[in-house]
Amino acid sequence: MSSRVTTSANVKRSREGGTCRDVDVGGLWLLYRTELFEATRQQPVLHGVVHAHMLAAGLLFAFAVCQLDPVGRRWSITVRGATLLAAGAAHGVLAKTLYALPPPGTDFTTADLHSGAQWMYYGGDVVEAALAVVLGLGWYTAGGRARARRTRRTRYPSRHERTADTMAWTGHASPRWCGQDKPDQTQLRGRG
Repeated sequence: MSSRVTTSANVKRSREGGTCRDVDVGGLWLLYRTELFEATRQQPVLHGVVHAHMLAAGLLFAFAVCQLDPVGRRWSITVRGATLLAAGAAHGVLAKTLYALPPPGTDFTTADLHSGAQWMYYGGDVVEAALAVVLGLGWYTAGGRARARRTRRTRYPSRHERTADTMAWTGHASPRWCGQDKPDQTQLRGRG
């Protein structure tokens, strides 16, 4: 039962970067640009539910962009970077609009409004920079692993890829792999 739930199309779609971005940033826009924010100030249960949703959506977005958990499809660094950039832009624009105009139905002082919007703007930049660092480290280590695989293949080729040149270079000479005649004992002693 649980495997059918975790592999369903809706769950797979919810782990994609674009979907997570829309749920995360779209939820923020919905919260701050509708009457929902004022309603959360009046109803404690709604306040808790909305904040739990924001936390879950933010974590899901971070995991989808960084691909720290096992996912069905690995998105390219370009797609994940573009998703992070789009989410950062939407978050920054929301913070700037909050600096200029309070959420509907609220009566914040100008100083409180500006302070909250600045926290949102610069705090978002810090989180986005941290996610970009994780993306960059993932890209860098993936490149290092690919380079190590290429080096291993050229230095230690598989049995089917071995030639007389690579066998001589690695110090191994075998007629089975190289197609050479069996070396005599004087040739083998000379290599030591």
